[in-house]
Amino acid sequence: MDFNDVSFRLKRVYNSIDKQFEKDIRDQINVKEVKPGASMITFGHYNKVELSDRVLGIISAIAGLKDHLKRRMRDKGKSPQVVEDMINNSETLCLVIDLWNQDKHGYPLKENKKRSYKDPIIKNLRQVMHYKSSKSTGPSYFRIEPNLARITIKNPSNFAVFIEGDVVDGEGNRIMPINKLISDSISLIEKFIKDNNLI
Repeated sequence: MDFNDVSFRLKRVYNSIDKQFEKDIRDQINVKEVKPGASMITFGHYNKVELSDRVLGIISAIAGLKDHLKRRMRDKGKSPQVVEDMINNSETLCLVIDLWNQDKHGYPLKENKKRSYKDPIIKNLRQVMHYKSSKSTGPSYFRIEPNLARITIKNPSNFAVFIEGDVVDGEGNRIMPINKLISDSISLIEKFIKDNNLI
């Protein structure tokens, strides 16, 4: 394994992101009777620790690119400070770095270690079902009969269970969904890598 290969590290980030999706929803459906004749349906089997571990693994993989990008910039005869500038000019990347540092050092960070100055926290982690329509596969649906007697899924490839949650500030105000934080961060980093020809 080449720890200095930025392309390989980026693939590891993508792999971490893919692990938040469960493609076979049959094993991810939970039905709990809340009172006679009424049931609650939830999706996924991860507990809070497992959900946190998955999300923080993604945050860590994204934030961990920082030093490798700085090294690649240096190798190309460019200033590594450009990487720090990219982070500092993006609220999204500042939040990623703050969350990563809080996971390593505790909450809240010391003033001189803060990037976003929002004391971000991840809240409301849960697994939800996601449906994506597709013209190529045609109509899709799933039906659960009482007591899970039978689950019918048409075009199961259009369904997935994934992790959802919120990034909130130290006062509890929602900043953005965790999935937006992840996708926006990756987009910024991919653009930076492309613009600076780092792969």
